[in-house]
Amino acid sequence: MVHVSTADYIREQRRDRVWTLLVAGTKPENIAKALNISISTVKRDINSLKNKGQEWVFDLAKKGIAMEFKRCIDNIDAVINYCSIVMNTENPMRDSPQWAQMRPETVITQNMKMRAAELRMKSAQIRDEMLRNGPNVLAVGYLNDRVEDLEKQMGVIPKEKVEVFPKFTK
Repeated sequence: MVHVSTADYIREQRRDRVWTLLVAGTKPENIAKALNISISTVKRDINSLKNKGQEWVFDLAKKGIAMEFKRCIDNIDAVINYCSIVMNTENPMRDSPQWAQMRPETVITQNMKMRAAELRMKSAQIRDEMLRNGPNVLAVGYLNDRVEDLEKQMGVIPKEKVEVFPKFTK
């Protein structure tokens, strides 16, 4: 069982009321009046709610990104496998059960085999790049956020914003 202090409980209850009024379209000044609290408390509560929302979205994104990342890798693997079939089989459309729905008269030419080899090589390069860089991009963004949080908690305000870890952009 988690112990919550009375002050924490009261603060969370107030933030719930602030959230309810904010979602209803109430302006911060009117929220302060309705709840009989200062405007600075309302703004502090709104910032806290935004931070919680951002954490929630980031956690959700991490899970979603991981699933999407795996799906992309699996799809690239399927392309690589199919290209290998095209490259290494005289007539992959007839020999491969997964392609049985293709027209039986389809014949693979040397040109098609060369294009399959090029696609396989490019797909393998993309896969390797994703495996090498993909997880790092997420980690770098997370580390930047953590550094900013620590700076805020410690009251450190840099004269100019310098990111400890550069953000990945493409």
